[in-house]
Formats: sequence, structure tokens, C-alpha cells
Amino acid sequence: MFETMRTLCAESIKQKVWALEDEFCVIDDDWEDAYGSAAALILELHKNPNSSASSGWETIRDEIAPMVKTLNYFSLPTILIIAFKMCKQLGDPRVRHVAADFLRGCLEIARAESARSPRHASLAGLLQGLYHVAEQHSDLESLADMLQLTIPCYIGLVNNHGSSESATALSLLSLYHVQLKSDELWLESTLSKILRLLKRAEAAKGEDHKATIEIMGLAIMVLQGIKQQGKKLAQLCCTMRIRMNRQLSRIPAGNPDRAYFLDRLLDGYHLEIRQAQEDGEDEYAATLEKEYRRLEVEHGKEKDGYAKILDLELKGLTSQLEGTSLS
Repeated sequence: MFETMRTLCAESIKQKVWALEDEFCVIDDDWEDAYGSAAALILELHKNPNSSASSGWETIRDEIAPMVKTLNYFSLPTILIIAFKMCKQLGDPRVRHVAADFLRGCLEIARAESARSPRHASLAGLLQGLYHVAEQHSDLESLADMLQLTIPCYIGLVNNHGSSESATALSLLSLYHVQLKSDELWLESTLSKILRLLKRAEAAKGEDHKATIEIMGLAIMVLQGIKQQGKKLAQLCCTMRIRMNRQLSRIPAGNPDRAYFLDRLLDGYHLEIRQAQEDGEDEYAATLEKEYRRLEVEHGKEKDGYAKILDLELKGLTSQLEGTSLS
């Protein structure tokens, strides 16, 4: 599997699919909807293994297929992290098949694309090995362990072609540590690198620049996994909201950057709603949710994968508020 990843990375660099030169630029593969839809499915099946969505792969095929076909920088780690979360959260016998079905679905797409792309041939080889473990041995524990080792190998290979402290490399590292719930020491180390990069970006690009905002988003993502950093997380979330609203007031209608800043603003609301729920602040969570929904309607925002997750998370809150003035 290591060799197939090496080939995939080498081919991507040779074909200039990845551009890792700009230390402040996070390569934007834009697979949030793919990941969000898969995460929403996992959450639903974890809570209700009898759900009609137990077919799994068929439910998310349309969101996942473009990611596998395009095979950009974040495609492989996103596929592997989705499979890992399926292994960890879908242990019920009624839904244990979902991880294998997911890998098989991605494998079929990669095989179909391999006729035109040596990178997809490498991806197919990697997915075939993982699928064999999931299907032939029905061993989700071993598959999870294998995935947990595979992703950092990929990170190491990519960093051979670029700076390990560039925004792109730190974005991939953050995704890995947060989604696989690494020890807080690793999160603290990654956060320190991100905050140093953030200061350089603010000085070089400006506080409200798209690149600066993206790096701030990385810091917020990592901070969510560090228990003792709640104050810093709240501070950055507030700063992010101010900057997003400032940018949305400046950017004219029709400018494609409006969608980017709106997405970041909604992501921030999503995080704050979840935090308020976890802290038992139901009234504040309900207020934030109303603002979240207002922004969706005002800007004609279609529900993405993260909105689907939010809907599931808010079901419990809605039931708690029924019969009160907040419902």
C-alpha cells in the first residue's frame, strides 16, 4: 500500500495536479459536502442502525463519486478518514457492512477511471487491499488500525514535495489529528505551527484575506480537540465571525468569494451551536440556530453536508425545547 501511495503522489506532482509552493495557500479541494454527507450518514446509523439509510453507499454515492474521480490533494485522506470513522462508529451487526460497501464503491469508481489515469490505478490498488481486509476478514478493528497507520504515511509522502509547515501541509495534518482524535500533545504541536503561520499571514496578506481566514479556520478546527483551550477557541470564533461579516458587507453580489465567506460564517455558527449545546446553554443554542437559518434563507444557501449534520444534532435540542417559548 505504501508503494501505491508513493506512485500516486509522484504522479500527482509530475502532472502538476498539486501546487504546494505558496505557504499561505490551502489547496481547496472542496470536498466538504462529500465528507459532511458521509459524516451525517455515520451519525444517523450510529444512533439508529435500523434507519432506512442502512444501505450506506447508495445514500452518499452522488456526493462521493466526484471526489474519487477528481482525486485531488484531500481526496485520499478524506476517503480513508470516512472509512476509519465507519469502522469505529458502526460496530452494530446491522451496519458493520457499511465500511466495506463504502470501500467497494470507491474502488469501482477508481477502477473505471484507471484506464485514463495512472493515479487512479494506484488508488484502486490501495483500496483493493483495504477492501480485502474489510470484506474477506470482516475485521473492522484491523482495518481501523491499518487506516490509522496509512494516513500519516500519505502525509509524509506529500510533505516530501513541499514545506511541512505550509498551510496545505498543516491543513492535512490537522484533518488527520482531529478526525482520528490524536493525543492532545500532537494537537498542541500542530496548533503552535498554525498560529505561527497565522501571524505571518496576517502580516503578509492582511487580517481579512481569504488565505488568512483559511489558516484561522485550521486553528479553530484543532482547538476543538484541546480541552484546556476553550477560551482561545471562543476568542477565535468571535474574531472569525467579525471578519466574515466584514467581508460579506464589502463583497458585491455575484462575486464568487461571497460563497466562500458565507460558508466559513455558517461553519462558525455550526461550531458555536454545538458548543452551546454541550455546555447546556439551550436558549443560546436556539438563538444561534435561528440566526444560522436566517442566513441560509437570506443568501439562498442550499444545505450542504455540514448542514445535514447540524440538523441531526439539533433534533435533540428541538425535542428539549418543545412546549417552551423557544420551540
